[in-house]
Amino acid sequence: MNKLLATISLSLLAAASVAAQGLYTPSGVQLKVGSSASLKIGGDLTNKGQVYDEGLLVVDGTVNNENRLNISNNAPTPPILDSNSLINNTGNLENVGLIRVSGDWSNTGTYNGIDGEIELDGTSDQTFSSTPTDVHSIVVNSTGTTLFTGDTVRVVGMINFVNGYVDANPGSYLVIEDGAEVLGGSDNSYSEGKLYHRGLGYKFFPVGNDALYLPVYLENVFGENPLIGVEVGAFSQAPFPDRLLVGIAEDYYWDIETALGRFDSSKVTVDYVGADLESSQNRNDIAFDSATPALAEAESLDEPFTNLFTTDDSVEDPDLFSSGLLTGEKSFTKRYLAVALSPKVPADGVSYIPTAFSPLSVNEEDQVLKFYSEKVIPDGFSFKIYDRFGDVLYETNDLSDAQTNGWNGLLKSGKPASGGYYFYSAKFEFFNGRKVSKTGQVMLIR
Repeated sequence: MNKLLATISLSLLAAASVAAQGLYTPSGVQLKVGSSASLKIGGDLTNKGQVYDEGLLVVDGTVNNENRLNISNNAPTPPILDSNSLINNTGNLENVGLIRVSGDWSNTGTYNGIDGEIELDGTSDQTFSSTPTDVHSIVVNSTGTTLFTGDTVRVVGMINFVNGYVDANPGSYLVIEDGAEVLGGSDNSYSEGKLYHRGLGYKFFPVGNDALYLPVYLENVFGENPLIGVEVGAFSQAPFPDRLLVGIAEDYYWDIETALGRFDSSKVTVDYVGADLESSQNRNDIAFDSATPALAEAESLDEPFTNLFTTDDSVEDPDLFSSGLLTGEKSFTKRYLAVALSPKVPADGVSYIPTAFSPLSVNEEDQVLKFYSEKVIPDGFSFKIYDRFGDVLYETNDLSDAQTNGWNGLLKSGKPASGGYYFYSAKFEFFNGRKVSKTGQVMLIR
């Protein structure tokens, strides 16, 4: 076997180009690849001494660093360690240049990224296992998926999604630190697992699932040093909307979690296409105007999704829409978002009272008669239910009570009212000053 055994200090300077089948550097031996030199190793590199790379070091086999491996930049162009197999560091690995790894990465020693870059460019799936480590820059440029299997990897400078995907095992975290730059993202490159971002202000999450690129933009995060994780999930059962939504797209949802700190609120922007809404089978019979895309939220996948909106909610672009504040008065630790169809609310407001309800309905929302509205002021509100003799069975001047509780189909004595037609009257005023007085009938089904 033609193995180069470094038993003395060895320097490759000037434009030297050397090839070896394998390389072993014992303790006490120093190997230096000069800034204009290149060293190609056809087999493994095992280093128990000291290796300084200021030029180009190419290793076809495994890189086993048990002592000191320094990718040090003393040249106009960054030095490169190009590995076609496993990089296994149990010693001290310093990187000021570029480490390009086509195989797996294992770090149980010390990694000092300083200003260095790690490029993941495997032609198949890779694993990235490490003790808690700061990495200045990561470039995802592979044809497979890189699975993070170790502890926390913190990106402090930049992460660039060029090609390929990243994912993480449970208990493993890929964290973009506050101030780090996030570049790229496309159908061909994104995070398939939960991607974490720390800090306040603008945060970009290039996430996706099952060949769908579904990025999330948190426009203005407020809180106290939050660590926010975002991933795309697939519904295991059909989601269902509340009464004020027409339907929920059933293919995917966004899982937003606050792992540390406090996340108070942020405006959210997500990409969507019209085809996302074709799977919205959970139609409500709400009689508003034409439906429009919206972003819906729920605290649990077992709960109805509700509309997430601002006062001036609108669709500015057919391929992009924005929602409003992610939270209200309280902070939260978990939230699910989904694409939904929402009734389009006219600028001057809208009201709706169902024509039928049944206390025996399997749908909880259909068991009571509520007053549905948008842009109605609470002052001066009145809502009453009568029987055919004109006796009042239910009345309230509380808009919130009429919207939340409504009439449950009981007489004032507490006994169930008989099935049949009943009558209502409602008086209210919209924010724009328009006053409304309306009457009608509703069927109680027993």
